[in-house]
Amino acid sequence: MDKKRWDILYDTQKAHAVDALQKQYGLSFLTAVVLNNRGVSDVQGFLGMSPSLYHEPLLMKDMSKAVARIKAALQNQEKITIYGDYDVDGVTATALLVRYFNAAGGQVDFYIPDRMDEGYGVNQNALDKIKARGTSLLITVDSGITAVNEAAYAKLIGLDLIITDHHECKDELPDAVAVINPKQPDCPYPFKDLCGAGVALKLIQALYEGDFEDIASEYLEIACLGTIADVVPLRGENRQIVRAGLKLIQNSERVGIRALLEVAGLTGKTISASTISFTLAPRINAAGRIGSAMHAVLLFLVEELEEALEIATYLNNENINRQGAEAEIFTQAMQKVEAGNELKKNKVLVLYDENWHHGIVGIVASRLAERFRRPTILLAQEGEHGKGSGRSVGTFNLFKALQACEAHLIKFGGHAMAAGVSIEIDNLAHFIESINDYAKEHLTREDITPSLRIDACIEASQIDLKNAVALTSLEPYGMGNPSPVFCLMGCEILELRTLSGDKHLKMRIHKDGKKFDVIGFGSGANMHQWLVGDRLDIAFSLQVNEYGGNKKEQLILKDMCLTAEHHAQLVAQEQHFHTLKKGEKIAYEDYIPDRTDLVAMYKFINKHFEQGKYHDGLFALHRRFAQETHKPMSHLKLRNILEVLRELAIWQVEVKDNTLTIVDTAKIGEKVNLEQSHYLQMLQKNRG
Repeated sequence: MDKKRWDILYDTQKAHAVDALQKQYGLSFLTAVVLNNRGVSDVQGFLGMSPSLYHEPLLMKDMSKAVARIKAALQNQEKITIYGDYDVDGVTATALLVRYFNAAGGQVDFYIPDRMDEGYGVNQNALDKIKARGTSLLITVDSGITAVNEAAYAKLIGLDLIITDHHECKDELPDAVAVINPKQPDCPYPFKDLCGAGVALKLIQALYEGDFEDIASEYLEIACLGTIADVVPLRGENRQIVRAGLKLIQNSERVGIRALLEVAGLTGKTISASTISFTLAPRINAAGRIGSAMHAVLLFLVEELEEALEIATYLNNENINRQGAEAEIFTQAMQKVEAGNELKKNKVLVLYDENWHHGIVGIVASRLAERFRRPTILLAQEGEHGKGSGRSVGTFNLFKALQACEAHLIKFGGHAMAAGVSIEIDNLAHFIESINDYAKEHLTREDITPSLRIDACIEASQIDLKNAVALTSLEPYGMGNPSPVFCLMGCEILELRTLSGDKHLKMRIHKDGKKFDVIGFGSGANMHQWLVGDRLDIAFSLQVNEYGGNKKEQLILKDMCLTAEHHAQLVAQEQHFHTLKKGEKIAYEDYIPDRTDLVAMYKFINKHFEQGKYHDGLFALHRRFAQETHKPMSHLKLRNILEVLRELAIWQVEVKDNTLTIVDTAKIGEKVNLEQSHYLQMLQKNRG
């Protein structure tokens, strides 16, 4: 686990404000600290203490125009088509409006462009098809804000167009009956961060003539899925949508959601925002990434559980296929980064391969951006063009970066942190140069430095079940409202092991007489960095662990490092370990290994091979070997053991700058006569 820069947000200057929050709302200290750190002004609303936070939808620019045109279409039985997108946000937004218009007795159809053949957004061929089907009113969801030419074409062929979107706006807007997007500069709507499904939900609220609360439960589950999957900030209305939606999903009456939970193995389990992000959303997304997203929309429209299960199973299988393709593209992209020396050459990674699937490159771009802390764009070939997706890091605004390079692009769209791109392959080199020139001025050292925002440094006495339960009032967590992180300084490791085939790290630590369980998900490979007895500073989320009907506080590891004092001690020990003072005599048993030493080291190394290789510092090996086998040894004896094993060709052994690399050979598992070592014979002959 690489140590991040820790940015601790709470200090004594904030104590007065935190104390005031505690007294006014009866909060725990930790809860008040987090709310103060995040600048939450409406505490009652954030914690769900106040009535509905849904703003008046008619405040949104052009909403009145849209409502009037839609009501006329419903009254006159005109055919309405919803034009969506193939990601979770577009799918759920489409399903929301189709469900509403069906309930209102309208004639409604939907259209999702094919990712491979049509790409993102509105296109003229699709408009011709939709018009030919008898549609007179087209409503876009999660797309359309940049469709200036397409809007003009829709008008030309007599197709009325209403655009609902949430993506960033360019200077020129489409000419349509109504353009609904809270991000329009002159839109007075107070909440700007709705996703496409959220905007669709506001349209339903505006259309419904009664109390929206009476029908909200019919739509909140689906809107919740889109909101979480699109990674919009979980503040304001988004938080309201997700909080209410999660409660409904837990015991859903929607056959599509029940089927999705069943194929994902989640029936009866607690559903959180994280569950949706990492388990449900990828299955909904999978169809649109490598096939047709029509199936995903139908999942939320069918009424029979058997039919829903059939669709959900299809989506689950598509997700398995997507995972395999993603792994292959990720491996190839990593090879391109290394082979092209990209990290030294460029601040923005732009990678292209004619054989990549452009429905999957966005996921891989996200993984690479997280791994390398660089804005990353991956492109696949589509005809003569390159098409793909980008992800950003830190505060680097990818949408503005693409705007600055617009001359080299066919089209682009998206957000500050994620965007889609189309480009002529011949322009790729110019684009790479241009976006990296932009990054030289706008990508900061802070953007590319791994960091961890820590809410407060706390004492062991503050880590208990009561505080863990109190923090649950801040859920749901997600973009804009991450799980709170705290740090505990100077604790000691009591127990250390891995779980799930060495995938996860499990520790037991203690500080000031209190003991705590710590789980590090995905950190099992880093266990070799630590030993029982090490003194650490750790950063963690404090959560409630429920098992067998019992509840207990649990620390979810975010980062850890040796304390400064313990690190200094180990540095001094390592220097002493490698240094033999002039004139210092050493007993032969301290540098000449015997058979038990050699066998013990052989077994130890063999046990800790990873994919046929062992790589570590000599001092680190010495520490771990001594703790595991209770056989401390000098630097000279360790070196001699390694030389004997190297000579016997048991392993390929290399020691460089006190760092050891061992690669296994065909002799592993074979019996070897240690007495055949000429080096060992020489040591024994010369002892004394």
